Amino acid sequence: MLPSRQQSRSRTGVAVVAELPLRRAGTLDFVRLHAHAPARAFDGAADLLAQGPAVLSRLFCVILNVGSRSVAGAANGGPIGQLRRALPDGVAIVVLSDREEIEEIVAAFHYGARGFIPSSFEPEVASEALGIVLAGGTFFPASALLRLRRAEPRLAVDRQKPETCRKGDHWPPRQLAVLKLLVQGKVNKEIAHELGIEESTVKIHVWHLMRRLGVSNRTQAALRTRQLGILGHEPGKEPRAVEEHAAAA
Repeated sequence: MLPSRQQSRSRTGVAVVAELPLRRAGTLDFVRLHAHAPARAFDGAADLLAQGPAVLSRLFCVILNVGSRSVAGAANGGPIGQLRRALPDGVAIVVLSDREEIEEIVAAFHYGARGFIPSSFEPEVASEALGIVLAGGTFFPASALLRLRRAEPRLAVDRQKPETCRKGDHWPPRQLAVLKLLVQGKVNKEIAHELGIEESTVKIHVWHLMRRLGVSNRTQAALRTRQLGILGHEPGKEPRAVEEHAAAA
């Protein structure tokens, strides 16, 4: 579960962020046992960020235990967004949560998390999930994909309710990477291959992109992206038309 050789040369630490003392201590013990890396605990995102560059530059992962708090309705991404905006590039954020609603998982990834681990997981399963993220991958519960499929009729309606989306808004790097390939006409399988992530993870990203853009299909998403100048498209240069693929929606 150690980071890559290149990461290990400069980044060797894991930070645990949890508000409540007992939750903080338990998460710290779990990380020390399963991550086999130096770990320190902090009582909030602000506490960690206050440590300054000397500490932050040594991190390769932050474990954020939010307990039963919702991340879906947090202003500006709450602690996830705060950490993602301030942490150096390449530092993975893993969310531990008592909640497993699809909206929570989608929001966590939208705000910049690379992993979402429900506290209902057995320790062995949570350890494997953490290992995937520490090795450079992405993890979210497989059961979330099933719930996403079941919720598709409702989500299709939700996509018509756009969030406030303007040119110059902050977009997490992974979201932009998915959006760029979507605009190029790539289907989910191709996007997953190019980014080295699971196809089911791409589906979650695409759902949130469409909801944020206020569109209901991939062609509309490409056109809306150009209108907002999100990817810096040149005026008058239309993005390639995106075919609709039922299996990729």
